[in-house]
Amino acid sequence: MSGNTLFITYLFKSLSGYTSAIHCNYIGRIELNEINPFIETIRFGFSSVDNFKFLNPYSGVTTGFSANEIHALVQLVQNSNADSKPDPALWKTYNLTNQIIGYTVGQLISPADLLGVVFEIPLLGYFTTGFTAYDLDYLNYPVVVDENKLCFGDEIYFFGNVTTDIKADVYVMELPINLLLSEFNSSTNPTWDSTRDESVAISEVGIYADINGSKELVAIGKLNDPITKDSTISRTIVFAIDF
Repeated sequence: MSGNTLFITYLFKSLSGYTSAIHCNYIGRIELNEINPFIETIRFGFSSVDNFKFLNPYSGVTTGFSANEIHALVQLVQNSNADSKPDPALWKTYNLTNQIIGYTVGQLISPADLLGVVFEIPLLGYFTTGFTAYDLDYLNYPVVVDENKLCFGDEIYFFGNVTTDIKADVYVMELPINLLLSEFNSSTNPTWDSTRDESVAISEVGIYADINGSKELVAIGKLNDPITKDSTISRTIVFAIDF
């Protein structure tokens, strides 16, 4: 496979504050048939205002981000096969800022400045002048010998649906509580009238721990529907605790 492949993205730089910019993670791939390519162009479309809506050109405003320069981040790879890939140590930057119409050194770039501009990258000088090596060390990216880690340009996105099964073991402790005929037939609730021989309505169950002879409440179970109890009825309530 003759010719070259150009891998390209971009990054903004600020002359103050955070000068180590993070590059765009979207990498374009352009197949070049020329053995010695001359000029390649790049543009950010006719809707740069929407594409860079967080780019803030106003000094003193703290929302969004500000930049004084825009650079192309490129790597020219001579084709050896159909799956040529960039080397994470061989990226280069080319300053595109002076191609912005009306730009003055140090001014903050606005989205409107990038609108419709066709930037030119003179690839003829790729191995000689105008291009600066891009050092990825500040990002702590893995190098080529780190075979089990992704390098810059190795990212692969999977667009689809993933179905998973989640297994959880639930342990239940059951405490049977026996209510004999002679037990729990009265209530201290002021609404209960002992003179009318009313049945007691049980709506919740409490579990107490005996700590040094003192009873301490450790759990409460609520019944969905109250159950009745009197001296003619015995009940068994199963108190279940999930873990």
